[in-house]
Amino acid sequence: EHCEDRKRSYQGNCANQCPRTCADLWEHVQCLQGTCHPGCRCPDGQLLQDNHCVPVTECRCGIPSNNRTLELNPKGQLVDDCNTCVCENGTLVCTELPCPVYDLWSPWSSC
Repeated sequence: EHCEDRKRSYQGNCANQCPRTCADLWEHVQCLQGTCHPGCRCPDGQLLQDNHCVPVTECRCGIPSNNRTLELNPKGQLVDDCNTCVCENGTLVCTELPCPVYDLWSPWSSC
């Protein structure tokens, strides 16, 4: 494997250490650390995505959905109930607002 084939990657002594790819940042992915092995690795601040090194700020986010993973572009938004999630640095960052609870209206209900 030639590291130059991946654009901007370099040969490292511990190339298999996490995180290696943008997908390693996804919440439902468990990146396992193993014994160090030499190989190609992206420079600091970059991870592998689509076989190229990209800045972490350009990493897509992964969302599990029906036995597959949907990908959300950087800065993309997703609405989940009454909260909004934004893809930042390969990770979904979500608001944690309580959802309102609506009861049936009656003449005695509070406004």
